[in-house]
Amino acid sequence: MSLVLGIDAGGTRTRASIVENGKVLGYAESGSIKRLRVGAQAAEANLRAVLKDVYAKAGVTSVSAACCGVASVSMPGIVEWITAVFNDFSVERADIVGDQVIALDAAFHGGAGILQIAGTGSNTIGRAPNGDQERAGGWSSRLGDEGSGYWIGLHALRRALRAYDREQPTKILDKVCEISATERPDPTLPRLHRRFTNWPWPATR
Repeated sequence: MSLVLGIDAGGTRTRASIVENGKVLGYAESGSIKRLRVGAQAAEANLRAVLKDVYAKAGVTSVSAACCGVASVSMPGIVEWITAVFNDFSVERADIVGDQVIALDAAFHGGAGILQIAGTGSNTIGRAPNGDQERAGGWSSRLGDEGSGYWIGLHALRRALRAYDREQPTKILDKVCEISATERPDPTLPRLHRRFTNWPWPATR
């Protein structure tokens, strides 16, 4: 029995499937395993949760091979960490790559093409007919990811807060206040700050 595990781990969620001879035996989802966004502890918990769930649904205890496409794979220690978790789940052989690589393969089936990713993060990757690859972007939410959902949301809030300071109306802050059941944006700032930076709100503010 040749079982293959595939994981698509983006900035917002993680999806996993176990397949045998083209037939999907199990599928599961969990939160993001992108450490830069959710932190190492949450990423570890989410990875183990999705593996436990997909193994249970597929009715297996090990797989012959696995491929994990994960955002921020180039960060130090990411490949080693995922490999160690895979070892705990009896993965015989694993390939851990960027999520843009598995997206490129899914779109062009190993052939030549250019792919633009614009989800929670953003990235661009291309493959020439001779197999050479080039990429641009994907420098993380703090340093790049222009055009991504994260980037759009962050800059929309920045412009909205700038308008608020000038007593100009803004639908964005109206919606934020509505969701948070507040009349002013100030009470929502600690939560928004944590959401967009993963840093604590300054205690001196």
